[in-house]
Order: sequence, then C-alpha cells, then structure tokens
Amino acid sequence: MVAAFVHWAARVLAASLVLFFGLFLVVHIVDRDAPAPPTFIAICTILAGLLIGWKWEVMGGVLVIAGYLHMGYLSAPAAGSWPYVLCLITGVLLVISWFLRRRTVTLPA
Repeated sequence: MVAAFVHWAARVLAASLVLFFGLFLVVHIVDRDAPAPPTFIAICTILAGLLIGWKWEVMGGVLVIAGYLHMGYLSAPAAGSWPYVLCLITGVLLVISWFLRRRTVTLPA
C-alpha cells in the first residue's frame, strides 16, 4: 500500500515537473538569442533523471538528486526555490519507491 503510493506520487510529480521544466526548455531552444543560464546543465540533468525515473527508478532518482546538488553548487538561492525542492523530493521518492518495491515479498497463494 505504502509502496504503491510512493511509486505513483513520484511518477505524478515527475510528469508534472517534466512538463513544467520542458516548457522552459522549449522556449529556450526556440529563442536562440537568449543566452544559456549557467545552471542549464543542472536543469538538463534533472530533466533526464525525471524521464529515466519512469523506467529505472533508482538511476533516475540519483540523477535528479545529482542535478539538484549541482544546482545548489552553482546557485544556492535557485536551488531553494519551490520547483527545485519539488525535484529533490521527487528524486528521493524515486529512490524510496525502488527500495520499497525491491523489498516487497509476495507470498505464494
């Protein structure tokens, strides 16, 4: 029960955040005159982790957490904003979901 809730909470948050950050990524790609922010690599790492987390939860979670830590290194105020904190929570939920689903034991009927 808890494993399923954590699993779907991570997926819903990941999908929402991919749409949110994906919009900004598309705008950045379309507007070629805008300079890339120094945190662009961190944002791309977070997005990649959110997408990979749908198939491989632990790998995606680790990428999201690594991207968040990179963001914090580059810009601590930006890392403290709510979208990035939600990314960190999602990354942690992905790792917890992997751990809970891995430990779930099914008994034979």
